[in-house]
Amino acid sequence: MAETAGVAGATALGISMIALIGHLEYYPRFGSKPASELGLTCNIPVPNNVFMALAFDEERIYPGRLVFPPAFFG
Repeated sequence: MAETAGVAGATALGISMIALIGHLEYYPRFGSKPASELGLTCNIPVPNNVFMALAFDEERIYPGRLVFPPAFFG
């Protein structure tokens, strides 16, 4: 996993995962994978491989639905 300021800050705070909607060729370079592999879905209708997660501690990831607030809908 590539160490970036965002990843370093998240892990320092004890955050177990970063979830994102992003380019399927860019974010996997940093360790992101389809969030569905962690049992996660979201409320935004995007292809499965575009909703991604970068897990720092998979034992602290629980299957469920991530709800993005309306601001994400443009």
